[in-house]
Amino acid sequence: MIWRGILILAVLLGCTPAPSESSQRAESFDYPQRQISQCGYLHAAVERLATAQQWQQWAASHGVKSALFDSQVWPVGERRWVIAAGSKPHAGYRVVFDGSENGQLLATVELVGAGEPGRMYAQVITSPCVIVQLPAGGFRRAVLRDDELRGESVLLLD
Repeated sequence: MIWRGILILAVLLGCTPAPSESSQRAESFDYPQRQISQCGYLHAAVERLATAQQWQQWAASHGVKSALFDSQVWPVGERRWVIAAGSKPHAGYRVVFDGSENGQLLATVELVGAGEPGRMYAQVITSPCVIVQLPAGGFRRAVLRDDELRGESVLLLD
């Protein structure tokens, strides 16, 4: 009887669920971020916006509302990063910020609703990006994963 109890306990302890995909991702931040479908980049790119003036200029030149983030006051000690996927063939794409790991910004290009039967997208060329607000410093490069292209772009930061 005791052996049966030990055997059941061993089986139950050995049957822990596999780590979820989200638990295997990089360190994630709870920092403000906004996804935009038209950023105007032809190729994958990362741009650092270090000051309120740079943000205002970028927003004006890309047709983005400068009030995109809740606070109108530039956050002390933080930067805004634009991570762009480049030109995509239709409106079903978005860029998702995954977090950071070992001095890298990590993002993924996703096809929204991929594999859904009958899913239709507007056939218009888009250039999706994500704008994320993070603490300044420490980032040496950005990795943009694009599963549809089966690869990733590694973009060096200055």
